[in-house]
Amino acid sequence: MKDNEYIPKFPTKEAIAALSKRLNLPYHNNMQDWEYEVADATRIDEFLEDYLHNQTLDEEKFVLMEILLESFTEIGDLDNDSRWAIVLLLLEKNINIHAHTICYWSNGDELLENSWNVTPFVRKIFDQYNLKILTLLR
Repeated sequence: MKDNEYIPKFPTKEAIAALSKRLNLPYHNNMQDWEYEVADATRIDEFLEDYLHNQTLDEEKFVLMEILLESFTEIGDLDNDSRWAIVLLLLEKNINIHAHTICYWSNGDELLENSWNVTPFVRKIFDQYNLKILTLLR
């Protein structure tokens, strides 16, 4: 495996349960894509604080970043949001944790006008590191 190649990554039940308890987020077995369902732009500060200052495990950081990115899709002006700048720095600093997230939110070859508001920013990181997610063969 090359330095820019990563295997797919998905939220674990353990990380979801820990975050749900610590951040008082709803959780039940019927929730699909939990990290997107619990995203909330009004709680970005709280999510970011947890990422930065709790002794958060890598699996929890992975899920928290997904929550943060989904939460930022509800924010209009990302260029002038200092919290967004911090998130972008965290994506790069912890690229081994967030490579899959960066690939997902860069939205492939989709036109930017058909993508999320976060995509242009995340795509720059994707392009800078030439990231690739490997297909797992069974």
